[in-house]
Amino acid sequence: MTLVSSIGIVVNTYVLYALVKKEGLLSIFYKLCISKTICNLITCAAFLMWSAPCTFLNFYYLPYWGNIFWGQIAGWGAYITEGCGYIYSIEIVSWLPENSECAIRHADQIFYFILLVAIVSNSSNLATFVKLMKVTRNRSSFISNSGNFSKKGRLMFAQSVTQDCLHMIDMLACQVIYKFNDALWFQFICMSVVWLTIHVFDGLVYERYKHLNSSERAGTKKSCQ
Repeated sequence: MTLVSSIGIVVNTYVLYALVKKEGLLSIFYKLCISKTICNLITCAAFLMWSAPCTFLNFYYLPYWGNIFWGQIAGWGAYITEGCGYIYSIEIVSWLPENSECAIRHADQIFYFILLVAIVSNSSNLATFVKLMKVTRNRSSFISNSGNFSKKGRLMFAQSVTQDCLHMIDMLACQVIYKFNDALWFQFICMSVVWLTIHVFDGLVYERYKHLNSSERAGTKKSCQ
């Protein structure tokens, strides 16, 4: 957890710096990227400052309210009702809802909500991608650039789908897949490692998008010259 969360903090800090230093007015998309990157940093920090130390020390260095607090931080405040907390358990080296009907019900609601959003979003992504490909094929002015457009389109489509699926993968792991095996290592992977890793991958996806945009702008500038 220390290793992966540290990598996540480095990657997302770099992406955040690159986004913030962008010249000119920031578009809504860039602002969304900045917001998401900050969320990734917060989650990675929660693992680095709470989960990892508690596991290493084998005790909680704060009272129970501290566990609730870091659960709020790690989950971006998703569990905000009294009695619906999300806590870290040293015994199973994993995050899990509090042992209450409210917390369990809330976890299920978040799972189905994220699943629905991922399905709707990816359906929209697919429809948009198909439409763009049809436009490219039908316009003769795009024929000379169709190869580059197709490559860029595939990369951006893959980026969009990946980001839409990351949290769905996390929820499937901690709500469904963890039930397949009771071994501690398997529970640890499903309940902690997957959750932490998706925030590292999310930062890498943003970094890939930034690199793609930079290459495109460089190519456009060279063509103009």
